Amino acid sequence: MATFTILVFSELARIEAPRGVRTLAVALREELVDQARTKLEALGLWGGVEQERRGSSNEPVVVATPQTLRGERLARDAFGYVVVQEDVAGEQYSRPPR
Repeated sequence: MATFTILVFSELARIEAPRGVRTLAVALREELVDQARTKLEALGLWGGVEQERRGSSNEPVVVATPQTLRGERLARDAFGYVVVQEDVAGEQYSRPPR
């Protein structure tokens, strides 16, 4: 995730987690997922990672890749906020449907 996106996502999660509102961040690559989780931990937030080999449980903050979200692993109504990396949105919407 871009530095600005990570900062905004982390601050949103820091404010909303004590209220019981879960936040999901969608990052394009594994290294960006790990980057976002590192930032969350620096702020004292416990964040889960939802990927092929890693699963989250009920953490207040979850970082995932678009590939993970294509499955049924995360309930659509489980999160109050969803922050999407700009490149993810571009990749998803610039291709014609199959």
